[in-house]
Amino acid sequence: SSHIYVCICCCIGEGGVARLALSRLAASLKGGNIEDCGEHAQIVCGFVSRYNDHPLCMAILEKKGVPLLTKAFVSLSRLVPEKDLNIPCRFFIEEFVQSLDYLSTLGPGCPYICQALRNNLLHGVAACTSNLQNFTAELTQGLSFLLGFVFTTHLVYFTFITTLQAAMESLNEKDVERWVLQS
Repeated sequence: SSHIYVCICCCIGEGGVARLALSRLAASLKGGNIEDCGEHAQIVCGFVSRYNDHPLCMAILEKKGVPLLTKAFVSLSRLVPEKDLNIPCRFFIEEFVQSLDYLSTLGPGCPYICQALRNNLLHGVAACTSNLQNFTAELTQGLSFLLGFVFTTHLVYFTFITTLQAAMESLNEKDVERWVLQS
């Protein structure tokens, strides 16, 4: 599917492809189709994480791709992996967490990480940490890097601090406790 998007770039440009890919992801999220959501999220995330020097990556970021990817991450992280998560969904979750490393390098104050935090990134992190045994070691490493390095190194930016604080306050203590007990 991602090859089709690259071919379409020639006809409708990066902005058109970004709009198309994001609209399909949004529709699959809204429709609740887990399989489609995982596949579309994996494609969009792939452009961000693997083609980060490509104009299509920047077009996706400019069209607010991070909030939509974060919503997909949160939604899929809350599923019970052994029953509900197919391979594309698991792959997307792992790739999304790894893409946050790249996104943290763009702009002072981590604007894309702040976008993710405003869209409940911490809810997804808390949910998927209760199911780490169902993922590869790369997910654990990615989460450790995010929480232990990315977050701590950006605490010098006031906007990051206030965004992180609001994100932490949005966590429901009962949900976090339930996720921890499940792990």
